[in-house]
Formats: sequence, structure tokens, C-alpha cells
Amino acid sequence: MPRRKPGLSQAPQYTATLICMAYEDPYAVLGVQKGASRKEVQKAFRELAFKHHPDKDPSLEAAQRFQRVSRAATTILKEVSSLTTAAI
Repeated sequence: MPRRKPGLSQAPQYTATLICMAYEDPYAVLGVQKGASRKEVQKAFRELAFKHHPDKDPSLEAAQRFQRVSRAATTILKEVSSLTTAAI
């Protein structure tokens, strides 16, 4: 490691790595309409989570499908919550 001048930060230098993930419409993943209510989203999540849960589906892709469904539900529910609190 090269010598540094006194007074400069001694923190390690890291390079940023950009991870690009393909956008996936959370509404399409859950199979609900864009204006779906919280109950509709939760119902769709429960059905898909039960179907794709790794304990129920022994395939290798089960965990990935379950994570997609979970991530989609979380995204939509956060959006619905922020819209509800903004309207109050």
C-alpha cells in the first residue's frame, strides 16, 4: 500500500460496483391490477407464497420464485401505505 500524506483518511479505498437488475413489474408478478387494494395484494401474495414456498415446492427455482413474490408484495404494500398516509 502506498504511503499517504499525514492528515489524510486512512480508510480503505473501495470501488463501487453497479449491480443492474432487470425491472420486473410487481403488479404483474402478483397478478393484480395497478390500483389493487391492500387486501387484494395480501390475498394474491398468500396464494402465490403458499404455491411457491420452498417447503412446498422442492424444485431449485422455488426459493427464487418465492423471493420474487415476496419482493413484489413488499414493494406494492409500501406504495399503498405511502399513498394512504399521504392522503391523511
